[in-house]
Amino acid sequence: MTISAAVTSRLKTVAAFNSNVFPDSAPESVPYPFCVYKMQSVERTYLLDGSTTGLPVASFQFMIFGTNKIAVEELSVEVGQLFSGYRGTVSGTQIASSVWNNQETNDIFIEGNDIPVYSYVNSHLIQYVEE
Repeated sequence: MTISAAVTSRLKTVAAFNSNVFPDSAPESVPYPFCVYKMQSVERTYLLDGSTTGLPVASFQFMIFGTNKIAVEELSVEVGQLFSGYRGTVSGTQIASSVWNNQETNDIFIEGNDIPVYSYVNSHLIQYVEE
């Protein structure tokens, strides 16, 4: 499996999302709260002979959306703790280490939507074993 599959599986353990976890974007009619994640990059260290050394590190953003600001903040912390310091195998991918390195808040106003939408964005670095 891939690191993205492992991330999806781990995020779907958050009961409040009700399995509403999506890569890159969410469907238009998805109920709140939900999570969208994006893998921004994967860093690998190469030697002069072209071989790699060490494990790859994937940079992820987890964007949590909802209509209650406090609930969204609590979900952001739950997601942060879900990955922060985590080591283990998920969906066949071994996660060697994970660091929660940033959390931001954003209020979003969607045209035609009568209720405010709140979001938190968590940034994580996940080191994993590549197969």
